[in-house]
This record gives sequence, structure tokens and C-alpha cells, in this order.
Amino acid sequence: LLVRGPAGLANVGHDAPCVFLLGGGLLYDQAMPGDHMGLMVQRQLRGLMRVPVEVPSLPTVDGYASQQWQLFERFFQAFRPDVVVLGIGSEEFALDEVTGKPRSSRAILGSTIRAARAWCEANERHLVLFADWSAPNAAMLELREHEAAGVPLVVAREGHARIESARDLAAACREFLK
Repeated sequence: LLVRGPAGLANVGHDAPCVFLLGGGLLYDQAMPGDHMGLMVQRQLRGLMRVPVEVPSLPTVDGYASQQWQLFERFFQAFRPDVVVLGIGSEEFALDEVTGKPRSSRAILGSTIRAARAWCEANERHLVLFADWSAPNAAMLELREHEAAGVPLVVAREGHARIESARDLAAACREFLK
């Protein structure tokens, strides 16, 4: 059980609490290597819990929700994270270079969130949604609907330091960790 993350290979399978970030590098890795969202969330959670915490993330550069969820479903379920964070960035509805069509839509995003939520519920895990401040309006509308239905949502704020988003995300995940 290995996945390459911001700190190299993560080996999850022991008893450490685990938060698995899905969303890609354009969302989580916007600054210096030490400022990767996964590393910052991990440091915050370790400080809050006073125990080792694993925060792996897929190394996909340009990730979007349905692609990230498909990768998790096919290859990374065995990690059995306590929390799955499904992140939505500014490029969620970008055009596919081959087809010229949007690679995602509000309907696809909604279906992906429902699939992630169903998996989490069936496996006694928790889903947290994360959105960049620049996520498309239609994506934000979909995310807000799921938030209203009980899925925690953390939205990065424009102009604020990334560590503030990491603190907010860690706080949202903390309540689900043992």
C-alpha cells in the first residue's frame, strides 16, 4: 500500500489516522514543496491530535473530481482512510484537449460526490469536500447542495494564506479521526 505524495512514498496500512486528499497538484501544490496542502494539513492534525497522522494525496498534476474518484475506487480503496477529501479546483470544467468538450459538468460532479459519499457510508468512512476559491460557480452551487445535505465543505478564501485553508481543512477532518 504505497502512494506517492508530497513527502515521497506514503505507506498507509498501520493504525495511524488517515486523511486521503483527492484533487491533484494544481489544487494542493500551488507553492513551495513544503507548502503542499497535504503537508500542512498533516502538520496541523499531528499538532491537534499529538499522534502521527497520514495525509497521502494522488500525485496527479491536473486532477478533476471524477478522474480522482475513479483512481481512488480502482487503486486506493485498500488504504481505508478515515476521511476522504474530494477537492475541486478552478480547472474542474476545463476543456478536454482531444474532444474539445468539458471534461466534467455540474451533473458529473454531483454524481461523483454521491458515489464518494455512498462509498464512505458503506465503509464507515467520512467524506469532506474542499474547494479552491476559484472553483467554477456551477461547481460551487453543486458543492453547496451537498453541504446542505450534511457533507462538510471547506472553501479556501481568496487572498488568505494557504495555511488558513490547511487549518480549516484539518479542523473539518479532525472530528472524524480516532
